[in-house]
Amino acid sequence: MCSGLTLVDFAPKVFHQIRKQCGVSEADLLVSFRYDNLTTIKGAGKSGAFFIFTNDKRFMLKTATKEERDFLWQLLPYYLQYLRKYEHTLLPRFLGVYSMKHEGIGGVVRFVVMNNVFYSPYK
Repeated sequence: MCSGLTLVDFAPKVFHQIRKQCGVSEADLLVSFRYDNLTTIKGAGKSGAFFIFTNDKRFMLKTATKEERDFLWQLLPYYLQYLRKYEHTLLPRFLGVYSMKHEGIGGVVRFVVMNNVFYSPYK
């Protein structure tokens, strides 16, 4: 871990199960989220969230408010159960929830990592 940087991984065992079910390894995420392989878009919505897409459009990272993170946290047991029951659902697969704090910039950045439901081998 870098000096002054704190990263919190929420429910790592649950999200590991979801990634495994989706056939996504930690290595897939690390390779896709290389700094030279990303495109950033500021959302037009009220929250002002930022979206970061991998250039292959397979994954995306979305900044989240504390309230959004807490809401997902409350739904997580039901969400996991739903994904197990409906394997081919078109709901996005949340692959991780994190918060990051850096002493140099202050404040906390919360974000979710998910698959991109529009990622497909078809045009």
